[in-house]
Amino acid sequence: MEWSRRWKCCARSACVWALLGRRATLSARNNLAGAYNDAGRVQDALDLGERVLADYERILGHDHPDTLTARNNLTHTRDVAAAVQQPDTATPAIAPALQPPSDAPEQPV
Repeated sequence: MEWSRRWKCCARSACVWALLGRRATLSARNNLAGAYNDAGRVQDALDLGERVLADYERILGHDHPDTLTARNNLTHTRDVAAAVQQPDTATPAIAPALQPPSDAPEQPV
């Protein structure tokens, strides 16, 4: 009887440690996706972020805080990817009214 109780306890502990190991691995992969995004490797960040989110949902569920964080990170990466694909709409460094006309003759120095 004592042996079966110990076995159940060890089996339960192994499951807990396995889950903690998976969560740590998922967290590290999520952080790596963020690092890819910060380094400008947006496509790598998107690919890894989508896989990480799917794993979080499968292992921890759709409403777990870590899953929600991964979903938020992936949304941010998608926003960055969309901004990269947009045409440059930034204002020029010098306002157009202050820029010299392009057809003005060059002045001697």
